Amino acid sequence: MIGADGTGARRITRTPRHHEFFPSWDPSGERLAYIRFSAARTEAAGFGLGDALMQINADGSCQTKVISGRHTAFYVPTWQPGRGRHAGRIEC
Repeated sequence: MIGADGTGARRITRTPRHHEFFPSWDPSGERLAYIRFSAARTEAAGFGLGDALMQINADGSCQTKVISGRHTAFYVPTWQPGRGRHAGRIEC
């Protein structure tokens, strides 16, 4: 997270022994989706593909795994725009 004026930079995600990539804000700006993959060398990691789709509130609370699967790779989450499709905050 960083302010529009470039100040106040702070990290909102932190997953030990994993890498986090491809952040994508929901249309409301209250929730972030991203791809997580293990720091261990895996076939999927070699292609830059994650092992889980994660989400977190903009304030860093309620980090949750949306989906993961053995032998499944995740790449670049996107939000489908449209009326009534904003995600909003995650309730912990």
